[in-house]
Amino acid sequence: MNGNSTVTLHELQSVLLGALKEYLGPKAIRSKMEFSKKLIIGASFFYGLMCIVALISWFIVGDWPREIIEYFSWPFGAAIVSYMGKSAYENKAKIQKGEDT
Repeated sequence: MNGNSTVTLHELQSVLLGALKEYLGPKAIRSKMEFSKKLIIGASFFYGLMCIVALISWFIVGDWPREIIEYFSWPFGAAIVSYMGKSAYENKAKIQKGEDT
């Protein structure tokens, strides 16, 4: 190495990540979670909270809050169906891509 060469931070990061992937294997370094997975986790969390509130309301008032359940169930169901459709479309492309190579 001569005194004139400089290495940028991006180059250094890519070299280090490449060496780490080679040493540990490709599955060892986790990528960031996709936005759709974060959205489903968030929707599941709020749906779970809604179920807890509905159960508490049922025990306190004595009546099952159907309107609250419907208000949260339809958007949650739509989010789940959308995510399943998206993942089926992407996985089909990934499987076909893997078969061609």
